[in-house]
Amino acid sequence: MPKVRALPLALAAFVVAGAASAHDHWLLPAKSFVPPGTPIDVHHYFGERLSPEGEHKLEKAKFARITLVAPKWARELRFEGKEGQKPLLTVSAPAGANVVVADRTPHYLTLEPDVFEAYLSEEKQDEAMALRAARNERRKPGRERYTRFLKTLVVWGDDAAASRQNAYGVEAGQRLEIVLETDPLKAKVGDILTIRVMFEGKPLQRAFVQSLVKDDLSATSYDARTNEEGRASFKIARSGAWMARLVHVRRCEGCGDADWESFWASYAFLVR
Repeated sequence: MPKVRALPLALAAFVVAGAASAHDHWLLPAKSFVPPGTPIDVHHYFGERLSPEGEHKLEKAKFARITLVAPKWARELRFEGKEGQKPLLTVSAPAGANVVVADRTPHYLTLEPDVFEAYLSEEKQDEAMALRAARNERRKPGRERYTRFLKTLVVWGDDAAASRQNAYGVEAGQRLEIVLETDPLKAKVGDILTIRVMFEGKPLQRAFVQSLVKDDLSATSYDARTNEEGRASFKIARSGAWMARLVHVRRCEGCGDADWESFWASYAFLVR
C-alpha cells in the first residue's frame, strides 16, 4: 500500500542525533535528457523521502569510487572533479543511458538505546532487533559502522540512443546493490517495476525495500520484501522522480569501535 509518510518523533530524534548520517542519500542528474557529449551536473542530496534537506560537496576521501558505468565500459570520475565542488560532479558522455555508481567509505556513529531501537524498527531490521533482545542489549547504545552505495541513471541523447546503449540493469559490484530489472525509460504508469537486491554478490532475501516517487506535492512510498531470489516488485502508480532504497543491518563481530554495521543503498531514476 502506498504511504504519504511523516517522520516519526523517535526517528526525528535519530535524525538530530545522527545529523546527515540519519538521512537517505541519493544521486540525481540536473537534467533528464541532453544531447550527446553535453555536460550534466550530478547532485548528491541528503534528506528524507526524496525531499532534499541539503547537498554534499565532493570530498574525495569519503568515496571509495565514483564511476560512470555502461554495459561494456566504465570510467572513474572521482578524480575528474575539484575537491570541495558542488554539485558532486559534472560529466559528459556519448549517446546512451549510463549509470553513475558511487560507493562511500565507512563512517562510525553511536546512538542512544531508544534512538537506535527506533531506527531498527523504522527500517524493519527484525533480525537485528531480535538479536539485541536475545543478548539483553536493548538498553545499550548502538555503536554502528555504516556505508552507503548510490546509483542514478543518466541519459545522453534521445530514446533511440538510450535503447542502443542502456545500462539501467548493470551490476556494478557494490557490496549492497540495487539492480533494476525494469527499464525505467520504457516503463509507463500501470507497469510493474522489479528490482533485485544483491549483498556481497548474493541475492538478499527477506530484505525490507521501498520505492519512493515524488512530485511537487508529496512523496509516496511503497513497501515490499524481497523473495528468495532477492527480487521485489512495485506497481508504477504515477510518473516522476523515483528512488528504490533499503538498509541492511547485521552484527559486526570484531569491529573494534562498532557492534553493528549497516549498509544503505539507493537507486534514483525518472519514470515519464
